[in-house]
Amino acid sequence: MRINGIQGRDSIYLSTTSFTHWSLRDVLRRPKPTVAIFFFFLFLAISILLSGCASNAKIQNVMLPLTTLKKVVVSQMPMGSVRHQSLNGRELTSHYFSPKDFDEDATDRAERAYAKIVILGAGRPYSIEVTVYREKRVKGKYVLIGEDRRLTKELTERIQEAIADRREDRNVIDDFRAF
Repeated sequence: MRINGIQGRDSIYLSTTSFTHWSLRDVLRRPKPTVAIFFFFLFLAISILLSGCASNAKIQNVMLPLTTLKKVVVSQMPMGSVRHQSLNGRELTSHYFSPKDFDEDATDRAERAYAKIVILGAGRPYSIEVTVYREKRVKGKYVLIGEDRRLTKELTERIQEAIADRREDRNVIDDFRAF
């Protein structure tokens, strides 16, 4: 009887090799159901990893009219105005600002940030996606560093407070009751 391998039908498999030494070729030589299960779990693990990395801050269930919502969002954007707006008016990009202060212009600084706000939904309730990106000047050109989660969280909280402070019924003429 061989200890480190299989010999005959009645022998016991006592291999000391671990599963970590398998190569992709070894996995693909296995029966088809094993390969399918392996790739299923690999796909599942990658999906969970990528969905866990999604970090855009969202404000859900906003019941304000779209025009009012856009006014509130623009009023809370860094520098108080929009640098770029998409054709449908739902994707707003702020001016460049300092990562230390939302209201300080940083167009020509060594490090700067900008906010991208997207209003989602065909009708009420709307969702708002907020992302703040940082850029750094390297050899005269700006390079995207990545998303700044702290600034994204601060801006999201700022917009949420403005939405909560906004009175829902601003239409005085339609809601006016004489008696």
